[in-house]
Amino acid sequence: MRVKELKDRYIIRLDKGEEVIRSPKIFLKEKGVKSGFFFGIGAVGLVQLAYYNTDTKQYSNRKVKGPFEVSNLTGNVAVTDRILSHMPISL
Repeated sequence: MRVKELKDRYIIRLDKGEEVIRSPKIFLKEKGVKSGFFFGIGAVGLVQLAYYNTDTKQYSNRKVKGPFEVSNLTGNVAVTDRILSHMPISL
């Protein structure tokens, strides 16, 4: 991961193979960031999608193998006793 710190924000570039959800969470915890929002583009290889199944009325997971282009990743994060994030993504 490469990080550039600006006045009131960080610019983060994940290296190939780093996990899109896990790596930023570790960074936020190390820096003591309590809340924020993020935007991203790029590419991913193996993706685990979580989606709401309207037939079963439950969330389901599905792993798909890429590569895939990430045309939009926009989300937010809040830190309480654990790190909560919401990361809608368009592949």
